[in-house]
Amino acid sequence: MSSAKTTVILGDSIIQNLQVYELGKETNQRVVMKSFSGAMTQDMKSYIQPTINNAPDKICLHIGTNDVNKLSTHIDEIRIWLADKCLDILAIQETKLDVSNNNSDFYICGYELIRRDKLSDSGGGICSYIKSTIYLSVRTDLNIDELENLSIEICKLNSRPFIVVNWYRPPNSPTGLFSHLENLTARLDLTNIEFFLLGDVNTDMASTNYDNNVCQLTNIADIYGLHQLIS
Repeated sequence: MSSAKTTVILGDSIIQNLQVYELGKETNQRVVMKSFSGAMTQDMKSYIQPTINNAPDKICLHIGTNDVNKLSTHIDEIRIWLADKCLDILAIQETKLDVSNNNSDFYICGYELIRRDKLSDSGGGICSYIKSTIYLSVRTDLNIDELENLSIEICKLNSRPFIVVNWYRPPNSPTGLFSHLENLTARLDLTNIEFFLLGDVNTDMASTNYDNNVCQLTNIADIYGLHQLIS
């Protein structure tokens, strides 16, 4: 009988291209992916119960990310979309919010809004919607002044905590910005807590012609043992 730990990844169709075999090799675990295409929130409760009953070592949440290019113009669409999806965490970039925008204007039932507003007048800004049933801690100690990043530590019952980092890198940003990303990654590594970096980094990792941005990001990933989960 195998003594390898089992991790189960659950979500809708967005996770169906996960390379679970590669994930298993890298983590030395048995990785199982279960995709429920078109599943709505009310459906997922029954879909995931057999997995919970089997008591795997770890269950990974389906986390969504989206660049909305101004939250105020898309908030109603997002409310409708979240009502039909079983998302625990939704990370959003380019919210274009500032101190004049109240959280109450972007309220979504069942979710807590965590935001870090834009650093300049030209755009940007990030936020995350977290299910209100999830215990979280906003890790402001991981904020980098030069980066638009938002780090949230998630604690779920009978599971180890992990950190979700939402990062927005504007187009045409200087390559030097990656030095600040490396600083952030080093801080995350020192926490000894599993972390996930997601967002809009405006770097074409699928390109066969590596530019400076791809090289910098790949180098950071190699140094800290980061792996791309969705290709």
